[in-house]
Amino acid sequence: MTLDLATRKKYNRLFAPHESLEPDDARNLDMDTISVEQGNAVRGYRWVTRWTETVGMAESPVCKLFTGLPGSGKTTELKRLQAMLRDPGICNLLPVYIDAFEYLDLTSPIDTIDLLAVILHGAERTLLEAEGKDPEKAMESGYFKRFWDWLNQTDLEMKKLTIPGAGKLVLEMKDRPNLRRMVRQSLSDRFTVFYYEVCDEILNLQTRAQKLGKAGLVIIFDSLEKLQGLSSNWHEVLQSAEQVFRRNKRFLVLPAHILYTVPPALTTHIKDTELEFLPMIKVRDRTGKENRGGIAMAREMVRKRISDEGLSAILGEAERETRIKRIILDSGGYPREILQVLQELLLSESFPVTESAFRRALARFADPYRNIVYTEAHDWLAGVAVTKELNLSDEKHKRIADRMLQEHAVLRYHNEQKWYDPHPAVKSIAGVQEAIQGLKE
Repeated sequence: MTLDLATRKKYNRLFAPHESLEPDDARNLDMDTISVEQGNAVRGYRWVTRWTETVGMAESPVCKLFTGLPGSGKTTELKRLQAMLRDPGICNLLPVYIDAFEYLDLTSPIDTIDLLAVILHGAERTLLEAEGKDPEKAMESGYFKRFWDWLNQTDLEMKKLTIPGAGKLVLEMKDRPNLRRMVRQSLSDRFTVFYYEVCDEILNLQTRAQKLGKAGLVIIFDSLEKLQGLSSNWHEVLQSAEQVFRRNKRFLVLPAHILYTVPPALTTHIKDTELEFLPMIKVRDRTGKENRGGIAMAREMVRKRISDEGLSAILGEAERETRIKRIILDSGGYPREILQVLQELLLSESFPVTESAFRRALARFADPYRNIVYTEAHDWLAGVAVTKELNLSDEKHKRIADRMLQEHAVLRYHNEQKWYDPHPAVKSIAGVQEAIQGLKE
């Protein structure tokens, strides 16, 4: 098989590591259902089924927090969840999908006010579309028109701002820090009133959804796990997320089912019973022994994107299975990295790729971990490698854990219970290896 530019371009598009997949996409692999049925659950259990049943059995609105590393398949699973919740034969709900990236500046601290405003904006927009109305026009006369009028009456500075319509207020807050600051300040003294106004509006939208023949609303607030900030304000942004999702969580509970994604670093700040974490594909067990089921599932994920013949053209027919297994194991079961390495190999000068080109591609994604992992974290990481648990005994260790989880230097897995392991590239760092050996002696 010839690997001309057109063929490589096709494969590059099919690998697409940053693309979330719709449930009916030919590349979409329901690995949880398959692996559970095979008796080797590579990610613990069927996450989407678990969430769907939680909502379906609930007597009152459910509020859940969910996280996972970017590229772990989180959004793909959330889209699968939407389809199940929408199904008239299951829950018959109207899903409101909100992508935080469209509404929030994910490099700056967040506030509960921001989230409530975005939820109301997204929910109203979804209902208007379901009713066959034009959201751009209809939202100019709804809650946000009344809200904007109130802001103008109570805050003189607001009158100086130019907003292209009340319906655009929430979108404008993303890119206009001064507007965001003024809205927060205006609402700070009447926050409780604002919260109950949002609840009343959500109840109104629930009623409208029921008139359309739906059981009600379910809100999915995605991409909040990407809230990370910059090097200069990383800790400040994380603290704001902790304030919103732990200390102020009661104000995130609304009269509709809702699921929020949160940054992985909050794993150390929120109780396990309140936070779901989508784990990596278990390609090794806790002892380091290869897990055949996990490797096979990752291999099938690749096969959904490229035929064995096509993969042979890249890796070589004789070397194909050995090399793809090496990619899978070196990723630690991280779906995005598997696809990124395959994309990198498409840039090779000749095909099948030479051994040196293959090694360079693996190194390209292993080397950045050496910059992420600082010397002070070596002993802590060694402890994770040996115990499979996070040491959170003091503030220093908690900060290391936050950073290592957020930078996916530590990966989470699930058998009957959760466990952790440093990324394979992290465990290969000399200082970490020495620390691991020291703990074992």
